[in-house]
Amino acid sequence: MTDTPRDKTQPPPADVDADFDADPARRIRSVIGAFLYVAFADTAFDHTEEARLLAGLMGKKPFSTFDSGLLEAEYNTLVGALRSDFTAAAALILEDIQRARHDPHHAEEIVRAARAAIVADARLEAQEEAALERLCVALGREAGSI
Repeated sequence: MTDTPRDKTQPPPADVDADFDADPARRIRSVIGAFLYVAFADTAFDHTEEARLLAGLMGKKPFSTFDSGLLEAEYNTLVGALRSDFTAAAALILEDIQRARHDPHHAEEIVRAARAAIVADARLEAQEEAALERLCVALGREAGSI
């Protein structure tokens, strides 16, 4: 499924949260959330993996385009939430991702972030594959398109 850019001179579709577009923290949260959701999906997110993931994040798109202080704050908040209650945190992440799907550029940032988690992990476990499928649904894409 190919998304077409939304004409921002027209009112947003009913499923679009107008405040979402105006809040850079929510944009960062949806992108870093996609990354962490996939990274945590296999329940084996340890300090070694975290260090490797962080090293790979900061200089690469989409992460290099974000304010580093805001990125770090959102990262730490989401890591804490995922460690505390993965199911609840995952639901909030997927909700933010669903709100972002109307913007093709933002959706592509989310896809790149999810792929970065798989590359950094160096393997694709069944749980991570399931997480990718849920991301596809949230983005309104065909299964397996990430």
